[in-house]
Amino acid sequence: MEKNIPIRLGIIGLGAMGSEMFRAAIDHPEFRVTYCADIDSNNIMRLKSEFPSIKFTQSPFELIESNEVDAVYIAVPPDFHAVYSVRSMIHNKAVFCEKPLTVNLSDGMTMIMAATETKMVNVVNFPFADRHAVYEIERAIKEGEVGNIMGVEIRLLFPEWPRKFQAKAAWLSTRTQGGFIREVFSHFVYLTDRILSPLTPVFVRLDHTPEDFLTSEVNASGLFYSGNVPVKLNALSGAAIPETYEWNLYGSKRSYSIRNWDELYQSDGTGWQSVTLHQQRGTEKTRLTLFAKAIRGEQHNLPDFAVGFRVARIIESFHQSIT
Repeated sequence: MEKNIPIRLGIIGLGAMGSEMFRAAIDHPEFRVTYCADIDSNNIMRLKSEFPSIKFTQSPFELIESNEVDAVYIAVPPDFHAVYSVRSMIHNKAVFCEKPLTVNLSDGMTMIMAATETKMVNVVNFPFADRHAVYEIERAIKEGEVGNIMGVEIRLLFPEWPRKFQAKAAWLSTRTQGGFIREVFSHFVYLTDRILSPLTPVFVRLDHTPEDFLTSEVNASGLFYSGNVPVKLNALSGAAIPETYEWNLYGSKRSYSIRNWDELYQSDGTGWQSVTLHQQRGTEKTRLTLFAKAIRGEQHNLPDFAVGFRVARIIESFHQSIT
């Protein structure tokens, strides 16, 4: 597709993430939002009067089969990722899918097979793909400033789950599709996979409340290896503690800590020091720019469905461990 021609974007799902991507795309120079779909008419009504030139429907398949759409962004519960992604690629649409890629590994294989057969662009929306803190750590590793990588530790703590901004998404509180392992830990699996190498699980455990085993987990722990590097997870919800997102990389010369998604700290063994980052932070809008590059055949660093599937296999190993 020529660079001077806007990419016509369809958005499936207008909840928290879909609405955020909608706002990022609506004034993006490389995209024109032409179609939106959501099975909830209330989500449609929030936007329809403000954007009369955009078509809205409660049928995602109507959007997918439209000749007014070149690419599709999918922000629905993960049970529906496969059917919408595969149908979109069959109809010659590039696909930008939310994570986790899938909660059903056979669905994930179907998505990869469709991507291979159709050769359509397929990417997964992991914010760490273009976060400035990640670029800085990659630079430090490449230039030898970290030394030998000795371990990774991940801490995820939630006073409540789901989080307030996701309260309307009831599926996030269920064991079948939701939980913080799928919704949040998946980001950090991707990050570790990207910076080091794919993970191999050694030990994983999920704990649920004894009263309601159908709801999502309240505690999770795990030990993995990324090559020869041990990776440890400690995560829980319902604790009297501030919401915490922490990914620590321990090196023999220098260690790094990413906190709250984009705050970077480093240590030479004498305490953590904040790192000033001068690059662009990385947002939904910058990842849309990378998506446009992928569609136009240009170089980009967004993860594809194969990477998303590697992440999903690690995530679902927790759920497979439950007896």
